[in-house]
Amino acid sequence: MGSWIGFAELEYGMLRYMGAIDDSTPVVTSGIYWDKLSPEKLGQIRVLRELKRKIEEETGQKLPSGSSEKLPPTAQRRR
Repeated sequence: MGSWIGFAELEYGMLRYMGAIDDSTPVVTSGIYWDKLSPEKLGQIRVLRELKRKIEEETGQKLPSGSSEKLPPTAQRRR
């Protein structure tokens, strides 16, 4: 299994380095709220698209999706 760093890990590392958090800071993560994830954001994050497809194939059920949204230019990637 290769190493993978996501945004949460980067944010944690930056906050830790800046001294904004330390060992006493509670860290809590949640599952994926598919009904809050817009089709546009899903389209920008390949690993989420693949995970959603895999879950839907395994369960035979379509996962919900959030409302459509217009992403800011900084969130758009070139393909």
